[in-house]
Amino acid sequence: MNSPYGGMPQYGQGPQQPQPQWGQQPWGPAAPPPPPVPPRKKKLWLWLVPLIVIVLAATVTGAIVLTGGGPRDGSSSASDSGMQPEAHTPAPQARDAAAVTAALRAIDPCALVDPAVARQVGNPNAVTIAKGPHACFLVAGANYEPGDPGVMVKVGEYSEQLLRYFGMPVTIGGAKAYQYSETAKHPTCRLEFPVNFELAIEFSYSLTGGDGDVCPIVRRYAEAAVPRLRNPAAIAPAHRPYSAWDGCTLLATALPGDEAKKYRYRPSGSKDPLAGCETNDSASQKAGPKIEMFYDTPAELTGSQPRSIAGKNVGMTTLGDHCQAKWDDGPSGNQNKWFADVTVEVEDSSCDAAAALAEHVMGLATGQPGQVAPAKEVLYGPNDNDTGARGACVDLAVTGSVPDCEPYQQVTVASSPQQIMADAAINRNVQCAVFQDAVIALYGKQFTPVTWGSHCFFVDPKHELMIQVNVNPTDAPGDYGQGSPGRRETTIAGKAAIEYTNDHNTEYDIYLSPTNDLRAHGNLHIKVEGQPGRGKDMPDAYSQLPPEAASTAEKAMAQTVEKYFK
Repeated sequence: MNSPYGGMPQYGQGPQQPQPQWGQQPWGPAAPPPPPVPPRKKKLWLWLVPLIVIVLAATVTGAIVLTGGGPRDGSSSASDSGMQPEAHTPAPQARDAAAVTAALRAIDPCALVDPAVARQVGNPNAVTIAKGPHACFLVAGANYEPGDPGVMVKVGEYSEQLLRYFGMPVTIGGAKAYQYSETAKHPTCRLEFPVNFELAIEFSYSLTGGDGDVCPIVRRYAEAAVPRLRNPAAIAPAHRPYSAWDGCTLLATALPGDEAKKYRYRPSGSKDPLAGCETNDSASQKAGPKIEMFYDTPAELTGSQPRSIAGKNVGMTTLGDHCQAKWDDGPSGNQNKWFADVTVEVEDSSCDAAAALAEHVMGLATGQPGQVAPAKEVLYGPNDNDTGARGACVDLAVTGSVPDCEPYQQVTVASSPQQIMADAAINRNVQCAVFQDAVIALYGKQFTPVTWGSHCFFVDPKHELMIQVNVNPTDAPGDYGQGSPGRRETTIAGKAAIEYTNDHNTEYDIYLSPTNDLRAHGNLHIKVEGQPGRGKDMPDAYSQLPPEAASTAEKAMAQTVEKYFK
């Protein structure tokens, strides 16, 4: 059987790799990074667009900030001061993605909800309803209706570094988790236990109205599940339709011949994350085949073109440049009418290809994936590295770029401004070293420098403010900020500078000329950027800067100029 593991290419890796990788993490592309997705799987992901700008703006300016790039290619070039290119920090070791996935798909999500906890919180008649092969819903009674509250468990939720950046780290029963909550209007709480760099086990609960903190309820269920998750092999597996499969393994196995090797895979189910999978063509970078499985009312095929496949009535629907095949695959085993049937959807490049894929999936429904030894451990300890980020890079708000981010490596700052500028073009850490004393003195020692792209960032674990600095030997400061609100020319520590904010007052930039000429090559740059903090179920789209942001940035620039560029 084909498998998305072993030698098959994955999102972010070429052929013949030992395990699926996204960059240097399971399930992800190396470059260019994909746009981030929100912690809550809704089409309201646009709240993240302003945060994406953090990365995109840095990427654009990176082309002009430090020229050449030669010093970062492993060469032995050095400056007159003896400045050497930076060293590469070894990346943390990822868990075997195939083994972790095998462990997850063997876990019955309904077995993670302890009925004793339901009785303790006043729900003696609570029942579990499987929402898919790897998702379960604990509700107050057997007569559940849509909109009724309940505790949801998803085994295999997508959760990479940027999503964890927004979560509040907490410890549940000695295991690391991330909390996301909302207390007003629609109280919500999610607790996610990371199991590798991009997958998690999630417990959640929400109400349709009111105010209050529902996290204590979620924590009680999560705490009761931790002892079971410490020995996942002892959890009895589910015996439900498609529960032996995860979506990516099933999809790769169903694809004919060597076609599966063309694609890279990522779990993406909207209702049951691990039971869905999307692919990307390694060569063309176009979306490839897709699958999703969940439990629902009988599949609605109205408006589609009917086709009989393997004795089943299948609805065929053209969706842009893809075609979807959708069918009811029979009873799910649930007694509740809202989740009584199995719905399966597959997509491919044409309706004939989707029909062939659907037939192969139907033939595998009662089968088993290839044998992979499941991981014996899925939880992380409070201090374990669960993102693949090196050191303080875990506090940098970017996605897909963990392999490029490096913790600050101490360097000696040259005695002349000209040599500092030259050294900065060789080693990114010079930028951090130049601004470090001022940043720590004015913002606090909790801010830690890291390098990414052509920049230095000072980050802190609260994720409320991020500081970017640059020492740029090439570009004139007067070229920056054209058309920005409040742009003005000023003088800082006797040097000409440009200051401006962005449209939403979430960023403040200063570009200063060390030669006191805004049209001359070379500049010093500091940017302070508001961040939403941690633990919000839907982080703020536009995080306002504190009132003192501009004056503090000016002081940091002035101190840096006084020390190194007089």
